[in-house]
Amino acid sequence: MIFEELAEGKRATLLSEADTVIQSMLGYAVSGILSNDEKAKFKAWNEYRKALEDVDVTAADIEWPTKPE
Repeated sequence: MIFEELAEGKRATLLSEADTVIQSMLGYAVSGILSNDEKAKFKAWNEYRKALEDVDVTAADIEWPTKPE
């Protein structure tokens, strides 16, 4: 149980970071004014966020998704 709580905490921290990046780009994405590179970055961060949500925090050996650059 303690490992699950630690994993949940790590996931919450990583999700918060992803949310910050996504939120900073969201207005521009909705307005359609992102460059192609920015669109790719926005998509990558959203995919990363989804992958974090899908992590099984009850697993003994968690494979965390790789953070976009």
